[in-house]
Amino acid sequence: MDTWSVALQAATVALVLALIYRPLGDYIALIDTSRRNLRVERGFYRLIGVDPRSEQTWRRSPWPSPWCERSLPCGPARSAISGWT
Repeated sequence: MDTWSVALQAATVALVLALIYRPLGDYIALIDTSRRNLRVERGFYRLIGVDPRSEQTWRRSPWPSPWCERSLPCGPARSAISGWT
């Protein structure tokens, strides 16, 4: 590749990002803050036993992380030893 084609590709990427960053950011913010769930999401939440309206913590996780339980002071195995509750 020559220098001009690399510069043209970089300019094209920069231009596309400059044109879509605002609408894409607004869309992601809308999805992230929306309280509505798609039918597929509701079915999946029901299947795994999660209430989508409640806050998720490690204590209420349907599948506790074995990595967290063994490695960090956040799991139930470590909390009893270290005095964390």
